[in-house]
Amino acid sequence: MGYVHTRKLCCCIPVRVGAFVIALLGLFGGALVTAAGILQAKYSSQNVMINKAALTVQIIIYLLLAIVSLFGLVGVIIKRRKFVVMYWVMLVIHLGFSIVASIFSLNAVFKSAPSDITRCVNGSPNHKDLVDCKNAMNVTKGIAVAVCIFVWLIEIYACVIVDSYVKQLADEEDQSYKSDTESGPVQ
Repeated sequence: MGYVHTRKLCCCIPVRVGAFVIALLGLFGGALVTAAGILQAKYSSQNVMINKAALTVQIIIYLLLAIVSLFGLVGVIIKRRKFVVMYWVMLVIHLGFSIVASIFSLNAVFKSAPSDITRCVNGSPNHKDLVDCKNAMNVTKGIAVAVCIFVWLIEIYACVIVDSYVKQLADEEDQSYKSDTESGPVQ
């Protein structure tokens, strides 16, 4: 039986471990964000329709991430290439939906900024209150954009890790097939 070189990420971690960790993080992270979004939607005092729609889209996207990650976790544990390939495909599709949903959410944050500033100022004639509210909104926008970009980069790296694991599984299957055919029929 031949040897298949184990692919690594970060120079030392086997991609199988990386795919397992990514699936676990996706499962727990997706479930946590979904739960937090549901709680926020339930206890939110705002009746702004676009914010509710953006929140609902985010809840659905992260619920899908949790489900996809559970599927990937099973695939990584049982070392089935077909499962891991399907997990990779679902991760790539989820990445696309996540980008679209994040853009929708960022649009909601930027469109609601003037009304949020007005609500923050709350009719105060003090110019300092207006400046403070505008600064707070600018910080909020910056954090929202940074979080979206950070999540996208993590998801892209997760796709790369899972793709590398798929290639390793393919190499292992090829090596196993070659060793079976080279040994010849059992007599």
